Amino acid sequence: MILEHKKLKQHKDAVYHAINSGSEIDIKNALKNNVPVILKELRLHMTDEDEVLYRITSELFTTEELKELDNSI
Repeated sequence: MILEHKKLKQHKDAVYHAINSGSEIDIKNALKNNVPVILKELRLHMTDEDEVLYRITSELFTTEELKELDNSI
């Protein structure tokens, strides 16, 4: 999962630099080229985290402990 965070960084940085450039063309191109990749990767990453973290959580905590955690939020 850490590699996925690093993979997204290059796209985030491209959008960030384009915005800071002040160039409307650069901003539009950065958004067009990077945002779809960011969204796709984030969706996959969130699904992976949900599956992995849910499994780990269900292995580490009892049903009662999970209810207590849920109530404390």
